[in-house]
Amino acid sequence: MFRLPSKKTFFLGHAISDDTLVQIFSRVPDKPTPLNLRCQSKDDDIGYHTLHTGQDLHWSFNRNFWGTTLFFCHFYWGSKTRVFNVYDSSINYDVL
Repeated sequence: MFRLPSKKTFFLGHAISDDTLVQIFSRVPDKPTPLNLRCQSKDDDIGYHTLHTGQDLHWSFNRNFWGTTLFFCHFYWGSKTRVFNVYDSSINYDVL
């Protein structure tokens, strides 16, 4: 499950002057392996992380002036691999 709450009260949102928080929860079983992931943007690499069932990874950032901030993550679970955009500033999360 992916959730992008702001430090303000917006659901899946952001505020112009505040940091934006990205939070990723693992709800997959630890077998065959825990969830491994690497998250990054053009400018920032959050790094490689291992999440066991029920754990989360979170970080905050300020959107760039041009409104082009994009964070994506590579997810690895057993033999399965997926890539998802976890934050895209071109999406208006305030209305979701």
